[in-house]
Amino acid sequence: MSKNKTGFFDTFWPNLNTKKDSIPTLRNCQIISFYMAVSYFFNFFFIYSYKESLWSAEAAGTIDGLFYLFFTALFAWLGFRIRQNKFGSVPYISAWCIFECIITTIFAPKGFVIRLIAAAISVSCLRAWFFQRKFK
Repeated sequence: MSKNKTGFFDTFWPNLNTKKDSIPTLRNCQIISFYMAVSYFFNFFFIYSYKESLWSAEAAGTIDGLFYLFFTALFAWLGFRIRQNKFGSVPYISAWCIFECIITTIFAPKGFVIRLIAAAISVSCLRAWFFQRKFK
């Protein structure tokens, strides 16, 4: 059995002993970034198709749809940057995901488990980013 084998729960709370240990954890932030891009795209699709957001029954205008489309493109671009090992945006993505998870859970409690998993991965990405900064 190899020593480098990681389990499923190491994605949520990995052991950070060396600088090399933090790289896979920082790359987990691309999961968060793509998750948020897909989430914003679904919101854009519902606004464009049904003229209402996923989270409210109020009518949404085209400016709301453009807002969600902009954030879809932004988080997809940031996810591809993380895939290229450019980790400068990790704390911003993680903080935004934690903030969004809290606010969305307050307003729409459905899907709490998925948001809890996303928040746990975001916290582990923040831990790895601060751990990586310790070596610079």
